[in-house]
Amino acid sequence: MVNSPGIRSQRRMLTPVAGLWDYDGSCAPTSFTKVPWNRTFSVGIFQWVPRSSKKEVKRGMTVKRITGRVSDPEAVYAKAEAYCQLQEARANAQLEVAPN
Repeated sequence: MVNSPGIRSQRRMLTPVAGLWDYDGSCAPTSFTKVPWNRTFSVGIFQWVPRSSKKEVKRGMTVKRITGRVSDPEAVYAKAEAYCQLQEARANAQLEVAPN
């Protein structure tokens, strides 16, 4: 069980598993939250980590924040998605280089 999926997991229909990178923001704009005094928002990027029971995952610490304009949330999501993909590619490259 997961406390709540991140934006990336929801948009790409991914099931959070340990090691997967994701992003989320409680102030991310939606059709209900576009208010004139908020000009910017940010999303935090984190990695899913195993709970102590090893049967479930939880959000790890936020390692990076991506900030952008409320009027263009897709640009923020695109940067966050690119960062997540880069981190996962680095992890996969390290696995391929590791000796057996």
